[in-house]
Amino acid sequence: MNLSIQPLTAAQIREMLAWKYEEPYAIYNMAAGDAAEAVQFFGDPANGYYAILGETGTLQGFCNFGHDAQVPGGDYGAEALDIGMGLRPDLTGQGNGAAYAAAVFDFARQKFPQLLHRVTIAAFNRRAQRLCEHFGFRVNEQFTRAQDGRPFIIMTRAIAGGHEERANNIGNRD
Repeated sequence: MNLSIQPLTAAQIREMLAWKYEEPYAIYNMAAGDAAEAVQFFGDPANGYYAILGETGTLQGFCNFGHDAQVPGGDYGAEALDIGMGLRPDLTGQGNGAAYAAAVFDFARQKFPQLLHRVTIAAFNRRAQRLCEHFGFRVNEQFTRAQDGRPFIIMTRAIAGGHEERANNIGNRD
């Protein structure tokens, strides 16, 4: 699978706003609202959003890097690159997650200098957790999001010399 990661266009952002996931993944649906405001937010390079494009240039998903990949309530005190990713709903659950994740994690390693990568995942989403474990991420923290009581986990992996270290307990606090 030949994937590329590019800055999001306004048309791609509008397409993402229409994506609808089935339960229990519906928590990933984007809130309906002002499309112009969403285009401005997701299109602003400071917010760290990118398109994941397939071989023909079609939007397959998105990824983001930085503060907006965090979930309120978690401990983000350690310096790390926060990474988020979402696939088009019709592409989920087909066994291709590793190809998408590899493209995102390779892009992150090349573009950002942080030596620790961090993802925050809804606790019910074992599919995403197993995918991240495959890439060397380990659970560091479990917490409850204050706004709705939904449980989340934070996973991290160390990056050394451009390669993942498959170390346990990275960033754990006693």
